[in-house]
Amino acid sequence: MIDWRYCGRFNEWTQNAIPEPNLTWIDETEAKRRYTLPAQELALIPVLQDSSGIVPWHINVTTGENPSFMITFQRPPGVPESRVRWRNVGNGRLFAHQAHLWDYPDQPPHPMLPMKERDALMRFDFINNEDGTGRLLIYEKGSRDVTTADRRIDPTTMYASVPAWGRWDDLANRDAPHHP
Repeated sequence: MIDWRYCGRFNEWTQNAIPEPNLTWIDETEAKRRYTLPAQELALIPVLQDSSGIVPWHINVTTGENPSFMITFQRPPGVPESRVRWRNVGNGRLFAHQAHLWDYPDQPPHPMLPMKERDALMRFDFINNEDGTGRLLIYEKGSRDVTTADRRIDPTTMYASVPAWGRWDDLANRDAPHHP
C-alpha cells in the first residue's frame, strides 16, 4: 500500500502544497474530514519514492458524499502527461468521462524556460459518455483550429469502483481511461 500526503491544493510547478492556510499540507484526520464534506479543497499525493523530486501522479478530489477524482500523471519538470477525470455515478462506481493526453518535444521542457516554450506540441481530449458515444478534440501548438471527431467507445471499460480510503493508486493503475 502507498503512503500518502494530503493538502488542500497541489502546485505541479513547485511540487508542493499551495502555502495558504486552507490549501497547505494537512494531516490524515483533516483529510478524512474534508473527504466527505461538500465543496472542500483536497489533494492526495503519493509519498515520493525516488530522487527526481517529481511526484509521478497526484489526485484532486471533488469532495462530498459521493466523491469524484481527477488523476494527473506528470513528467519532469512537473508538467502533465495525462489526466483522467473520474465522475462518481453512484452505487460506489466511477466513470472515466474525460481523459487528456499531452505530447511534448523529445526533450522535457526546462523549468526556467518561459511558459510559452514549455507548452506541449499537442493535446488530445477524449470526452466519454456512458451511452458509448464520445468526442475527440486535438489542439496543436501555434494553431487556433481544433480538430474534432465523434467516436464510439466500449463504456464498460470506463468504469471503476470508488476506491477505499488510501487505495487511490488502484485508479492510477487502470489502463483503459489513461490510454483511451
